[in-house]
Amino acid sequence: MVVVHPPTWPLRTAARLLGRGLNRLQRAPLAVDAHLRHALALSWAVPPATVADLPDPGLALDTHTGADGREWAFLAATVLELTDVRPHGVPPALGSGSTVLLTWSVFCTTTARSGPRTARGRVLRGLRPLAGWSSGWASVLGGQLTSRAPHGRLDGRFSPVGQQLQLDVRSGDGAGDLALTAHPGEERVPAGGVLPDARTARRFAPPPNRFSPDPDGVVVVTTRPDVPQPAPVAVDLRRAAFLERGRFAGADARLSAAFVLQDVDYGWRAGELHRTRGGD
Repeated sequence: MVVVHPPTWPLRTAARLLGRGLNRLQRAPLAVDAHLRHALALSWAVPPATVADLPDPGLALDTHTGADGREWAFLAATVLELTDVRPHGVPPALGSGSTVLLTWSVFCTTTARSGPRTARGRVLRGLRPLAGWSSGWASVLGGQLTSRAPHGRLDGRFSPVGQQLQLDVRSGDGAGDLALTAHPGEERVPAGGVLPDARTARRFAPPPNRFSPDPDGVVVVTTRPDVPQPAPVAVDLRRAAFLERGRFAGADARLSAAFVLQDVDYGWRAGELHRTRGGD
């Protein structure tokens, strides 16, 4: 008896098309508009050896050398509360409700290899996401589909109390737990940091670019150019669970800068692939 097996090419074709579609999603093909209610960004200095293996091909660590000659790499925790999130051009009334996003990233640089010829060869500074969390299952699914970094769910809120801004984030896995109080209007550099003053610390405010690894290079997603620069802010940190686990447990991580931005229109452009493999 001859057994005839069904052809496997339909499954292979479907898997290939699914993979291509997912890869396109992870290249962030849509520009997005939103309104930003609150944003806090914190930057920690860590020894470069702690994160030396994290930059993908085409990326390099963005470092700072202190007055004592010691070199530091930097991590960032950014927390955004967004409303009216929608594709660019869609009316705000059709956007989503309030969403809180937390992302841990490492500061990196890359060299522009596409775009106008006058811009090619320019060094871009940005953040390479390591892990993220969102409130609401829809935003969690969106993060899982459009990011190559792990993405989970959180419960979190900003709570204005007088002149202070309190933040309390709790994640499902505990790794994203973050608690602090910010003091808008105060530009106090964190005690024990490696940056001597607020002017120097501004270099490690969140850069406008987000870097995502891609099979063909690096995808660069850029914040809208009309988004204002965040202001340095004093913070009292109570907990940052991400630094208590894995490679960062016991590492010499020094909170060195913090920034705040509130009540502005926000958004980002569609991702742009900078090829580091193959041709242009």
